[in-house]
Amino acid sequence: MNSPIAKRPDAALRRAQLLDAADAVFTVHGVNAPLELVVEHAGVGRATLYRQFPDRDAILLGLLERSTQRLHDQALKLQDGPDAFFELMAYLSERIVSSPTLSDYWRSASLNDPRFKAVRQRAWDAFAPALERAQAQGLVRAD
Repeated sequence: MNSPIAKRPDAALRRAQLLDAADAVFTVHGVNAPLELVVEHAGVGRATLYRQFPDRDAILLGLLERSTQRLHDQALKLQDGPDAFFELMAYLSERIVSSPTLSDYWRSASLNDPRFKAVRQRAWDAFAPALERAQAQGLVRAD
């Protein structure tokens, strides 16, 4: 028997939808934009936002985690290429231009904030092999 209550969309899909909306809103209005704009852009209710992200920092951390995952995916895709380091640098440059607010937040978040330690380490882990290879080939200085 079919239930008259429609099933909620998959939580991962809803989370991605909210992150897309937050990225778009924060790019235009900055990271301090009213979260109501994120809700409106995503086309969801306020409760849906807060179920996924209890506060603004949680949204920003989610954006940073997603950005770091994309960097990791890109590094894996490029890992055997002779110019992997330079291609990753180009990728990062493009991301900085397409999401300057997130880049500013990433840069300004305290290095000592424990919430960001794992994300920062994952970013470094994605980038380090390509950097080490470029250094070994003499393409990038060791310092």
